[in-house]
Amino acid sequence: MKRIAKIILIIYITLLIDIVHSCCPDKALKFRWTDLNLKNLDNSGRELVETSSKYISKKAYGIRVEFQEEQIANNFNPEIISSARAICYDDYVYVDTIEYIKVLANTDFNESHHRGTDLSGLFKGIIPFHHNYYDDMPKSIDQIILDLNQNDYQQYLSGFDLFLLYEPKFDSVYCFTIEMGLNNNRVLASVTDTVFFK
Repeated sequence: MKRIAKIILIIYITLLIDIVHSCCPDKALKFRWTDLNLKNLDNSGRELVETSSKYISKKAYGIRVEFQEEQIANNFNPEIISSARAICYDDYVYVDTIEYIKVLANTDFNESHHRGTDLSGLFKGIIPFHHNYYDDMPKSIDQIILDLNQNDYQQYLSGFDLFLLYEPKFDSVYCFTIEMGLNNNRVLASVTDTVFFK
């Protein structure tokens, strides 16, 4: 009798696992980016800090770009207990890929970069991973885009940091627009707080 009960239990567990897996035609938690949150960075001290100061050294300016995201509904059977999600989903992916990232200034930057022109070539970036570690040295924005679009990185993504490599020619109050074009014809854009470079 005990042997029959064990066989029935094994069959029951096997069927339960099949049901849980069949409820998930796509075993991935899917997300998409909905907005960008920008913060000014000051790299003049011993540590990089987010700042609300209106005065930052032109040699130490950066922008933190944080992604806001939302989960896209998966075809998950609500009658299956929520703990089944751990079995059901074994990946974490974004449905968006980035086509371009532009950095635009609200005023003239120098003789060759006027108001509204793309300044992305004047910045380099770093992708912080969880625990706020950096992967390596600053990279071009084109390389940042390639890295952000790799699935291996995506479960750790929260955004990226950009650092200004060239000082502006003109003393002025600046704010920067970050524009990120996505593969599905969506464009996310946000504007930094104003800052005066000293």
